[in-house]
Amino acid sequence: MNSVPSYFLPPFDGPWRIVQVDETPLHIRIEWLQEDSLATDWEISLLSVTQVRTRQGPPDPDEALAAGLLPGLTNGAAIAQIHEETAQQAMFVCTWSGDFAKSDQTLAVRLCVDGDFLVGIACRMRPQMESGAAAALLERLRAAQRSYDAPEWERLDPARDERFQPQLEPYLRMLDEAMEHDDYLQAQDAIEAVHPALALAPMSAFALGIHIAEGWAQMRSAFAGVAAGCTRAIDVLRKTLDNIEPGAQPQLYRAACTWLAEAYAKRDQPGDLLHAIEAYRSASRLDVARLHPARVARLHLRMGVIHHHLARELSAQQSERLALAIHELERAEAFYGAADDVAGLAEAAIAKADAVRLLGRESRTHNADELYGIAWNILLEPSARDALGGERYDTMLEHVRTSMRAGDARQLNARVSSRDARLAELERNGLVRHQRTRNSEDR
Repeated sequence: MNSVPSYFLPPFDGPWRIVQVDETPLHIRIEWLQEDSLATDWEISLLSVTQVRTRQGPPDPDEALAAGLLPGLTNGAAIAQIHEETAQQAMFVCTWSGDFAKSDQTLAVRLCVDGDFLVGIACRMRPQMESGAAAALLERLRAAQRSYDAPEWERLDPARDERFQPQLEPYLRMLDEAMEHDDYLQAQDAIEAVHPALALAPMSAFALGIHIAEGWAQMRSAFAGVAAGCTRAIDVLRKTLDNIEPGAQPQLYRAACTWLAEAYAKRDQPGDLLHAIEAYRSASRLDVARLHPARVARLHLRMGVIHHHLARELSAQQSERLALAIHELERAEAFYGAADDVAGLAEAAIAKADAVRLLGRESRTHNADELYGIAWNILLEPSARDALGGERYDTMLEHVRTSMRAGDARQLNARVSSRDARLAELERNGLVRHQRTRNSEDR
């Protein structure tokens, strides 16, 4: 076995800078960006990966994906066009599109087999390129040279480095307070103040966290009436997520997916609600319910509410969507119960009752009237008003009261209809005779 792996160098004119390195004796991963590029504004990025192979045969896109040269997709589409495939080398172009978490992009990839090692380089382009331009890009990768030298770079976290931490700390504290108090304007001021420091380490957790906060601020601006806020948030967060894989940085990925889901749900353009569900689901899978049950519960609550909304719009899939809604809302109830969160339990209980009511007779295991009764009892808890806030509490209480009255009316009408049907059947069988009430004109 070769003991020292080589790696591909950028085949383009510079200046290029190494922004991330992960290295072991038998594996190396190096990311390059052009000078002054950040995670959210690069148009071209390069990734070299060298690792011990775990399979035989010629290299292919599946091996590139396993090696991390291709980003993972969730609900998007990927198309690979093979340009060259031999026992020792593969060259292909991929297009990524329509994914909730990744921006549309083109990737040109070169893979080589070197003894027991796979040596690969991927060039990612945003936005997507035409096929002819992508093929030309692939030819540039063919000319990429390899190096055995240790990569020269400095692992830097500006927020913890004593050279920069004193200047950054006040603004980072300001940003935390702004997000805690839902003040997007103050958050934007803090982000603007620390923005110059992002270039120090553009792929650091510090820089990626600031970009995620920028997406949050844009998303919250939409709730304050900024028309383009959600679209800007989606663009920033998808471009940030281009540089984050859930297995490597789960907490950053979870936070970005949470705010991305909120932005999709608020914007509500065609396909956005389905993307929102995927984003919430990704966030929920990366959270630890044992440590943060209320936070995980809210993700399931939001998925349930969106499934319910889609059920009202898509009559052809209504039953399936409502079943999904009820499933998510029951999970939310369980996690809110573990957190002893009265406000969350009330929200989940009412949303579940609403979904069951819309499902109607097809619901064989739930009764909407009983569920509204459960929600009513939760709202009567002494702590419910304070937990929900006066205005929200009054709205929910009136909704449940109205729904329970409607249920009582339906039951009364059903009993009257049932009585009339029985009388009509008895009349047809001659067992009773209907007598017309006499009035004064009949005398």
